[in-house]
Amino acid sequence: MDWDEPGDRFSYCFVILDEGGNHFKENNSSTQENLCYGKDILAVADGVVVKICNKHSDFSDNKADEAADYTGSWDTVGNHVIIQHGTNEYSCVGNLMRDSIKVKVGDKVRQGNIIAKCGNSGYATEEPCLYFNLLSSKRFYLSTSLPIAFTNIKAEESSAYNLAHINARETCPSTKGNFEVIGNRSYIGRGLDVENLKI
Repeated sequence: MDWDEPGDRFSYCFVILDEGGNHFKENNSSTQENLCYGKDILAVADGVVVKICNKHSDFSDNKADEAADYTGSWDTVGNHVIIQHGTNEYSCVGNLMRDSIKVKVGDKVRQGNIIAKCGNSGYATEEPCLYFNLLSSKRFYLSTSLPIAFTNIKAEESSAYNLAHINARETCPSTKGNFEVIGNRSYIGRGLDVENLKI
C-alpha cells in the first residue's frame, strides 16, 4: 500500500476480478454489484479479538465527493477487526461492511472462522476490497507493519490484472519479483490470482 508509512508498508488490498478484468457484475458499477462486496471475511489464524470498529457507513459510489464529510480516526481502514495472534503479532482486516462484524473484543477465534463481511467503509481505496495488514501492536497508527508470510496458497500471474489496467487506461505496475517461496512460506505481491489450497 504505502512504503513510506511504517504502519502501512506491508498492507494489502485484496480485490476480486472476473476473467475480463472487471470488478463488477454485468457492467454495473454500483457498490452492491462489486464482486468483493458482501463476501465473508475469515480469521487468518487462531487468536483473540482485541479491537473492533463498527461505526462507519459504506461509501456510495464516489469517495472523492464524500471525503470532506467523512470523519473518524480510523477513516483509512473504516470498520475493522484486530486479532492478536502472538506477543507482538496482530492482524487487521478492514473496509468491512457496517454491522456485519460477528465477533466482539475478547472472543477467541480459529483460523477460517467467519468474522465479518467485506464492505466499502474505508478510505484507503476507491471501491470495495479487503484491507489486510499484520501489525506489531493493536494500536494501528503506532504500529509497524510486518511482512506477511502466506502458507497453503497457490499463486500465479493474473491475466485479469493486465486487463483491469487496460480498462482503466493507466500504466500497469510491474509484477516482477511479486512471488517468492521460502520453505513452506509464500510472499506475494500485486497482480496475482491467489487461491487457498486448504484452511
